[in-house]
Amino acid sequence: MVGNSNCRWYWGTKDGTPEPTIPWCGLIFRVNDPGPGDDRMRGYYVGFDTERLYLGKINNNWQPLASYDLKKLECKVAPGRWNMVRIAAEGPRIRVWMNRMHHDDGLRIDFTDENDPILSGNVGVRTHRVEAWFDNVIVLPSTAR
Repeated sequence: MVGNSNCRWYWGTKDGTPEPTIPWCGLIFRVNDPGPGDDRMRGYYVGFDTERLYLGKINNNWQPLASYDLKKLECKVAPGRWNMVRIAAEGPRIRVWMNRMHHDDGLRIDFTDENDPILSGNVGVRTHRVEAWFDNVIVLPSTAR
């Protein structure tokens, strides 16, 4: 994990490619109190496998918040192919784009956490039972749109 734990708003982008039989690979953000173990932290996670894009909250346990069916996309998510993900976290609102980063039709998840939102923290990458590659991970203040 990197960043300032007081970071409140940011845009994150990444290029990622999962391997076959993907359980999880993605970005964690607004992370606080990290510890050993799969879900030993407080924060959010955006990740994907070949069929779904996920947004979840981790508060020392996994809570799914929203997902998107990637089978709807013209360009299928496949092992070994690069995919682009962009996250905008502003206040309790979290938006996630995947492939087609700068078009309105690229917005896949638009969620507002109204249940004790986590509003600041660090950023990192996460994998679970999978090899994945990450490239071009960029974190900017949201005013840098």
